[in-house]
Amino acid sequence: MRKAKLSLLAVALFTAFAGKTLAADRAGVGLEWGMGPVIQMGDFDMKIGQTFAVNWQVNEQVRVSIFGEQAPVRGEYTYSNDIGTPFDQGIQVNGNYALSGMRIMHQLPILKILDVGFELGVVSLNDTASSPMYHNSNGTNGSDVDFGGAGAVDGLNATGALEGLAVRVALFKAESGTVTTELGVNAALRFVQLPDTYVFGTQETTTTKPAAEKVGIDAVTSYNNIALQVALNVGF
Repeated sequence: MRKAKLSLLAVALFTAFAGKTLAADRAGVGLEWGMGPVIQMGDFDMKIGQTFAVNWQVNEQVRVSIFGEQAPVRGEYTYSNDIGTPFDQGIQVNGNYALSGMRIMHQLPILKILDVGFELGVVSLNDTASSPMYHNSNGTNGSDVDFGGAGAVDGLNATGALEGLAVRVALFKAESGTVTTELGVNAALRFVQLPDTYVFGTQETTTTKPAAEKVGIDAVTSYNNIALQVALNVGF
């Protein structure tokens, strides 16, 4: 992961310095703070994420950012245990999502409040000490045996590359001397592929169905998401 971060930084600096020769009087550094929902398109719930970025205003149209983002992770899988009196058999996974990446944005020449661009980065998912949690609707205790057998539930520890499309809308901008303050909304559609990880187990085990007919549980294979954030940028 360290090599990936260094590579992203090197590309960003190269892009910044290449553009600086074109418009040195426009160049500047900014710090950005953002907060908003991370809407996961798959196995996990929507959670609120936080972002911190260092921006380099290459010229009037181009901005390069090195950024990090964090958010909690929560997912759940439930099935019906029909042995005797039916009840719901559930597993809950809790963890943390961390993103390190680079973003390159370009201001549209006609609509200057709108920037479009792309993101590249590395995503890490890690479970918490209390994960997974087993919860049964009848008050009994469950275990990994109910989700494929002993040892069938994987820990949430996965890393994947991120590619994303990003949009920024500037809502408010103010200048005072050499300091510029800008409030905007960032949106990104991100694609993150992960190695197959069976965080919810492999099979609905505790049912009356024959072994060959028991329902399999899919592995987590991605963390594709849509991120929406209100962001404040202070430029110098």
